[in-house]
Amino acid sequence: MLSGILNESTKSTANPLDAYFQISNERFEWLADISIQELISLRAEGANEEFRSRIRDALQTLYDSALEDASAVAREIAFSIKRAIRDHQKEISQINCTYAKKYAGTLFSAAMSVPALFVPALAPVVGTLAPVAAAGKIVWDIIGHFGSLRRASKSLMGILARNYPKD
Repeated sequence: MLSGILNESTKSTANPLDAYFQISNERFEWLADISIQELISLRAEGANEEFRSRIRDALQTLYDSALEDASAVAREIAFSIKRAIRDHQKEISQINCTYAKKYAGTLFSAAMSVPALFVPALAPVVGTLAPVAAAGKIVWDIIGHFGSLRRASKSLMGILARNYPKD
């Protein structure tokens, strides 16, 4: 049943206690660090649906497996959770990269307005408007950046990633 996922070296004995200890070992203790208030808000927002879908797929493998494979399947479930957290961390990196490009574009635009200061007719207008416009755009980008990071950190995967032990 699990031949596509497991090889012979990862199969354990048929002892049901081994599977229990594999699932309940210290790799999942970090889940207890999530506050009840965070869980309530996630549940109210329905933010758990994507995660439930991922876990349902992983658990289906456990249901379909033989008892002697339960320990190895538990490792697969732990790996599935770890993969979801890595995907979230990639999403955070992508947000940071997107906003870094926006910051660079704004600073480049501001720098390109500096030569206009040397044209006497443009100096009064550009000298006052360019810094104000650049500062406004930077503030707008910073607000958007932190808003995106805040939304991501309040998602289920954000909460799990925040509580997940650092390797």
